[in-house]
Amino acid sequence: MTVIAITHEMGSLGPEVCAALAGRLRLRHVRYTLSEHKEPDVASSQAMLHKILADHVRKRDAGSSVAVHRHDAPHPMTEVELIAYALEGDVLLEGVGAGIVLAPVAHVLRVRLCAPMTERVRRIAHRSQLLDARAAEAIAEAADAGLVRNGHRLFGAQVKNAYLYDLVLNTARLDVPACVMQVAVLAMAPCYQATIASTRILEDLHLEAQARVARFTDLETDCDEDLADAAASDDAAIETHAGDVVDPTGCQGPAPGGS
Repeated sequence: MTVIAITHEMGSLGPEVCAALAGRLRLRHVRYTLSEHKEPDVASSQAMLHKILADHVRKRDAGSSVAVHRHDAPHPMTEVELIAYALEGDVLLEGVGAGIVLAPVAHVLRVRLCAPMTERVRRIAHRSQLLDARAAEAIAEAADAGLVRNGHRLFGAQVKNAYLYDLVLNTARLDVPACVMQVAVLAMAPCYQATIASTRILEDLHLEAQARVARFTDLETDCDEDLADAAASDDAAIETHAGDVVDPTGCQGPAPGGS
């Protein structure tokens, strides 16, 4: 039961490496953005930047026959869903968070792909047909800021910390086939094969994540009920005083026609 969690920076050949690796090892390839909720308004900065970049490319390619390599946007999902994919096994999880969430599970291989900013900018500009390298650099910097921000917000961790990963590859030095070979060989090592103990830990993580969601749901329900009760009390108070009028002299009395 192979489970590989790959994190990468924009412009570090992450989608290309992940797609090739999933094909070689016959793994299900899941691109995700991890958040507390699935609503679109909490989608990660990386997903939003992906859309901006794709829109820019489409505008530039309008009426042109030039083919540009694109990748589907990541799918927003919760921690429970992410762990469920790992439980199914034979999966490659591409995004930020799986390596941290699944850190207690010994058979999960955690990989980070990176490259110097200059190389990443060159790749982004080439892929998107951007004429201005400064625009490509701005996109890369914004993506990095989003990764760091989400890492702190969701996990309290620095996602660029090399100690969070089992393998860190510099794609400025290694091409896609070389990266695929390195990860594929390591994934076959005995220490990354699922055991009864490691699978039990994964199952426990899934139960704990489900329990957290249940507690959060109960808290939301209690808050909604409290708000509804408060609103009902306000309405009742308004109705109670609806018959009162304010006397110009400053004294309150019953409404005209009252007893």
